[in-house]
Amino acid sequence: MSAHSSRRAVHTAWQITALTTLPLLASPRSKGRGAARWSTGAAPGRLAAVLPGTAALVLLHRHTRRSRRVIEELERRCRTDALTGLGNRGAFDDDLRDRLQGIVGRRRHADPVGVTLVLADIDHFKSYNDRHGHPAGDRALVRVARALQQACRSGDGVHRIGGEEFAVVLDADHASSLLIADRIRQFVSACTDDRLTVSIGVATAQHDDVEALIGQADRALYRAKSRGRNRIESHRGPHPGLVAPTR
Repeated sequence: MSAHSSRRAVHTAWQITALTTLPLLASPRSKGRGAARWSTGAAPGRLAAVLPGTAALVLLHRHTRRSRRVIEELERRCRTDALTGLGNRGAFDDDLRDRLQGIVGRRRHADPVGVTLVLADIDHFKSYNDRHGHPAGDRALVRVARALQQACRSGDGVHRIGGEEFAVVLDADHASSLLIADRIRQFVSACTDDRLTVSIGVATAQHDDVEALIGQADRALYRAKSRGRNRIESHRGPHPGLVAPTR
């Protein structure tokens, strides 16, 4: 049940209470001719008859609120990566699709801010796991996740979409996105004492095609890996100011 449906159900329940309780608490009493007048002389007895139903509606209201909280918590857990606390692949898919749906309207209103996808992959992470063990690898993933959150803005969508692969969805133009991507690269290196680096692929949307944008960013990430790692590539080609020395 959605939050809107829950609120509507509760509102309806209280309407039913009002419509059923008030007539039972009062009875018409006629004084000769003319319109009947209402009397509450029998209210105590009638109230006793109504209270069980009213209590049931109150319990229903409380149950509905608890159910809504439980559902919201389950939805949050289903969209969260258990290790890092970032959004998972499902949350990423929804985030990217939702942001891209508004891109046509933005351009219609001459809004220069676009949607950019940043894919970041930890370099040589399998070797790191083999040397230090999986518990250390898990701790490293958490540190990398925190570095991404610190490097990004509050409204950016930061997600873990694979073992050592992360995705960031930005409402930003290409130039600004490259700067954020380089901040990610630097923060990851700093938070792991230069033991880990990331390769990054960046693509800025030209349309609302989700698969096309993911493909562009993925190809850019592959080029960053193949050209030495610890660097940034974009679908528009390499950016000379954002390439780290080959390790």
